[in-house]
Amino acid sequence: MKKLTEEEKAQLHAKIQQEQKRQEQAVRTTIRQNQAEDKGMEKRVSGVLLGVMAVIIGGWVASNIVFDRTPPPRIHYFKSTTNDIMPQINEGESVTLSWKTSNADEVKIEAWKTSTTDEVKIWEDKQAGLSGHKSVSPKFNTTYTLIATNRNGLTVKSTAGFFMVRVSKAPTGQ
Repeated sequence: MKKLTEEEKAQLHAKIQQEQKRQEQAVRTTIRQNQAEDKGMEKRVSGVLLGVMAVIIGGWVASNIVFDRTPPPRIHYFKSTTNDIMPQINEGESVTLSWKTSNADEVKIEAWKTSTTDEVKIWEDKQAGLSGHKSVSPKFNTTYTLIATNRNGLTVKSTAGFFMVRVSKAPTGQ
């Protein structure tokens, strides 16, 4: 084997260092590429996971939400025995209110004392039923309103709006 001169040793040492730097650079490049691929893979995996989650959640929502097609409540009629919108009775007399509804889960009648200055709620019948009749003997002018509500909370009031029973003083004997 040939003995190397100092100059040859220095050249060989420089070549070895160059090769080491080249290999280190190649390793760094490979590591960066792998990291970039990992980030790309993370993004792809994240995108796929988000897509899968959206499908799962969307399926759950679709299977657990029931689109309620409950028809709205309907008032077929709300009338008085006199068939007048504003029946007039004498004090002490009565008038019968009658009604028919459908698609309602709650039907109620409200009675309001009416005057030229204000209205005061005087009573409420919360269990009027889908259809029925009620005899009333108001002592003063009273407005009656029929209200029907379905299970979704949709409410309708009587088609006539209300009945106002006007009360007059009973005639005295002559």
